Amino acid sequence: MFLQVAYVSRAVETFDQARLDRLLRHSRRNNRKLDLTGLLLYENGLFLQVLEGPPNALWRLYKVIEADPSHTEVEKVAERPIREREFGLWRMGLGILNSTDSDSGVDDRIRSILKASDAKSALALDLLYRFREREAQASLKLP
Repeated sequence: MFLQVAYVSRAVETFDQARLDRLLRHSRRNNRKLDLTGLLLYENGLFLQVLEGPPNALWRLYKVIEADPSHTEVEKVAERPIREREFGLWRMGLGILNSTDSDSGVDDRIRSILKASDAKSALALDLLYRFREREAQASLKLP
């Protein structure tokens, strides 16, 4: 049995591609050690991330994430037990969202999750699953 947790947060400073690449390398290295998998989406200074794996390891990492000074307003939007990994293709996949890759024509999809008063979990997981399905055969796969 694994645990899956998704959260949103706001970057303190804008992340350019080089900084996102460093974050991705660091995350993949740590996640491999902890047997965690997941996907990080970034959009206009906002993060949406899903992590999954053994509960104890996941909670240890989540506490580190909450204390990380590079972002604020960390809000858990989903938590659930899962029998098998749903984002197991990636130690950590990365997707950068912008208006040009919005299949619904709506900008700031992560911001809409932050503003939602209810159904945050459904909105967050829907966006993560749609991105996973679209990118599963693309460059996010681990070698």
